[in-house]
Amino acid sequence: MPNKGFKHSAETRAKMSKASKLMWQDLDYREIVIKTRVGSKRSNETKAKMSAWQKGKKKKPLTEEHKKNIGKALEGRVMYEEHKAKMSAASNGSNSSQWLSGISHSPYSPKFNKQLRVKIRERDNHTCQLCGVEKNVISKGEILMAVHHIDYDKTNCSEDNLITLCTSCNFKANGNREMWQQYFECKLLVA
Repeated sequence: MPNKGFKHSAETRAKMSKASKLMWQDLDYREIVIKTRVGSKRSNETKAKMSAWQKGKKKKPLTEEHKKNIGKALEGRVMYEEHKAKMSAASNGSNSSQWLSGISHSPYSPKFNKQLRVKIRERDNHTCQLCGVEKNVISKGEILMAVHHIDYDKTNCSEDNLITLCTSCNFKANGNREMWQQYFECKLLVA
């Protein structure tokens, strides 16, 4: 049982740190420690304690130097096709964080046709209503403007439920749907 409230002196802590570093440099010791940790499972109680301890704590943002060091460490890393396939399978379909019970596969209303989409784009001056980029700004070619359903209901094709977004912003707006729905509804009320 640890001595609660007892604090080691700075000198003792330095000695303990030095001893720990020396032990970790010993390859035999390191191998034993790693073997004992591999495959060990934490109890649900321990996981709950660890989770509670982490809640509310903010992590320090990475410095630019740290980001560069991470990039250097990952440079030249080879990712095998098998690993890529496993990663893809782990984040597709119902495993995806943005999975919404397959509603993306439901069909659009017949009212959501080319004429309606052109009308909405013209109403919004072919400008993304989120970032403000215009249709002809990019020199590589025209930016495709998407017509976005504010309430995410593909059957609701009323003009006050549709808004023009560039493809990048349309992609963004498909995450955190409640927040974006409130944002666009307020934007239309103001306009």
